[in-house]
Amino acid sequence: MLNSSESIYMIKRIGSDWVKDVLIHLRFPFRFFLLPIFLCGWTCVPNAELFDVIMLFIILHLLVYPSSNGYNSLMDKDEGSIGWVKDPSALPTQMFAISIIFDALALALTFLYFDHWSMLFLLAYILASRAYSYRQIRLKK
Repeated sequence: MLNSSESIYMIKRIGSDWVKDVLIHLRFPFRFFLLPIFLCGWTCVPNAELFDVIMLFIILHLLVYPSSNGYNSLMDKDEGSIGWVKDPSALPTQMFAISIIFDALALALTFLYFDHWSMLFLLAYILASRAYSYRQIRLKK
């Protein structure tokens, strides 16, 4: 039988492993490939407010793109090398829920900070990204 400190350690260990596995499949470092495109786009917008650019960066690079990567890993059942990760861990069962939460948060932030048109364009992007990966449609073929 485990004592309370061993139980707490095991819970922390399980939680940290789960979080680590999710972060691996969200592939945050892979965002660096899209950063030059984002920065180039920023230079094309006259009088862009810095806070707007920061909010858009957060929405796209910390929510939408990682969510798309997680969903893609889920549909592909990735076990081999993926986006700078040579040997990814097992896919967490919560990956689908995490991708939905990230997308919902991105859409909500876009609606609250920008406007409903921006949110609809972002929704169209998210749906196209899902169609790219979804097994039944598989635009990725």
